[in-house]
Amino acid sequence: MRTTVGMDVSKGWLDVAVWPAGTTFQVATTPAGLDELVERLVPVAPDLIACESTGGYEQAAVARLQLAGLPVYVADGARVRSYAKGQGRRAKTDRLDAMILARFASEPEQQPPRDGATAALRELVDRRSELQRMVVAERARRTHATGYVADDLDAHLAWLADRLKAVDRAIQDAVRADATLQAKARRLMTVPGVSWGVSATVLALLPELGTLDRRHVASLVGVAPQTQQSGKQRAHAFISGGRARIRHTLYPATMAASCRRNVNPVLRQHYQRLRAAGKPAKVALIACARHLLTWLNAMLRDDLDWPQMQVAQIP
Repeated sequence: MRTTVGMDVSKGWLDVAVWPAGTTFQVATTPAGLDELVERLVPVAPDLIACESTGGYEQAAVARLQLAGLPVYVADGARVRSYAKGQGRRAKTDRLDAMILARFASEPEQQPPRDGATAALRELVDRRSELQRMVVAERARRTHATGYVADDLDAHLAWLADRLKAVDRAIQDAVRADATLQAKARRLMTVPGVSWGVSATVLALLPELGTLDRRHVASLVGVAPQTQQSGKQRAHAFISGGRARIRHTLYPATMAASCRRNVNPVLRQHYQRLRAAGKPAKVALIACARHLLTWLNAMLRDDLDWPQMQVAQIP
């Protein structure tokens, strides 16, 4: 039986549970507390350590565990909550949450541990997203601003543009610094329409890419239509859940590749065929995004570049 560990993260401390032993303990989130965490978990030799994203408070613990060579990953909070409900758990304490995480990590087909290079790339990609959100907000404010406020917003927008360029350079450096990430990024970029930004974002936010089948990866990202049927009632299928940030990255890339000439003829042909069949534009674009994701997954899984792909035969 696998030995797994769950960590419930808060600002001041970590509640830790070991499954199936059932032992629990608590450590502070200070450097000394994280050292104690490593000292207590190394003898346990867990197969997997799971925690949830908690406003960034988990990052120091994840980095420290990875430095010690322990397999740790940040679990999808929605899946953990659904798992807890499925187990009939209604009570909620930090210690119980840690045990639920430990039991959740013991289930098969959980996300593989993220290595240090991918975790560093994820942090940079997250920072880029934060800067982009600030740009959008400041541009909206600038529309109606006048006088000093307008000048201040212009100065801030110029600063944000500089920071975005710096983060973009840091992302490129992070990919180049790791041979595995660099090889994967180069392979993904052989697909017409996939830029370095798209490849870096997908590698950072979807470390499972290349290890899953096409249905699983589509469901994980949330581009697989969910059928709604009960008795004689049948509603339209729609996409929901999944990793929205990857969808938000794939959607504009798919739009450019499928709607513009001479970008990706294969994807464009598929889009035009769906439109000719009467599919709405957005439905056709999501279907194309699913195809693109399937291709990227198959390329990493089978070690193939785009020219080598037999698209019609992707399993």
